Amino acid sequence: MKSPNSDLLNLATSSQSLQNRAKSNQQFSSSDFNGWVKSLFEDYKINNVLDVCCGTGNQLVIYAEKSVKSITGLDVSAQSIEKSQQRLNKYEGDLTLVTAAMEEYLATNPDNSKDFISSFYGLYYSQNIEETCQQIHRILETNGNFLVCGPYGNNNASLFSLLEKYYTLPEFVVYSSTTFMKETLSPILSKLSMSLEEKYFVNTISYPDTESLITYLKSSTFFNEDYHDEIIDDLNEHFKTHTAFKVEKHVMALVAKKNT
Repeated sequence: MKSPNSDLLNLATSSQSLQNRAKSNQQFSSSDFNGWVKSLFEDYKINNVLDVCCGTGNQLVIYAEKSVKSITGLDVSAQSIEKSQQRLNKYEGDLTLVTAAMEEYLATNPDNSKDFISSFYGLYYSQNIEETCQQIHRILETNGNFLVCGPYGNNNASLFSLLEKYYTLPEFVVYSSTTFMKETLSPILSKLSMSLEEKYFVNTISYPDTESLITYLKSSTFFNEDYHDEIIDDLNEHFKTHTAFKVEKHVMALVAKKNT
């Protein structure tokens, strides 16, 4: 299985970079991604939830709004956990926020302790995805659900094509952005005898000018600063004849139910 190097992991887990990417995607979005995410939880009665790679707390806030009794957020970034705490100060339920690597936390969690586990845009950073999924399966209650959300397929295709004119994208970036969900995660969960349901969402981000796209790229895990000038020149040429640079975000939600 592919794993990220330390530099890429630091970029991915930076609290400020996470917020910059989310702000950019939301500002120029064609669809309501946050609304789609909220709809993913509508069919589940959730009492005791763990959000793996919780980042700055987007899903934790949704759980709080749903009045989930017990919420645990886990992230390797202390800055992200601090931001999550600030956003959830008004939450009156049982809240636990943990700064730790997912492997470390999951290995010590009691069996059958959660009825719902989620992970958005982060599970592929596991150093051993098969072991991580086994640990998650172990701590889920029978009939509990594990919801993973991430990119797949033609995600970022137009943007990757632009950048690949100038340099080779990190192998892990391409893997996590396009094939991880279907080709790695789904087979692993199937081997654990979990029943799987897939849901999909496509969101077109229309960047209106070079500056807005460069701002996003600089907060991403795949921008190579050595080619800054060439990419700007390319984008400036693009905007001479186009009103936007469109990037499709292809998103897959995989819900795995623990049957035994």
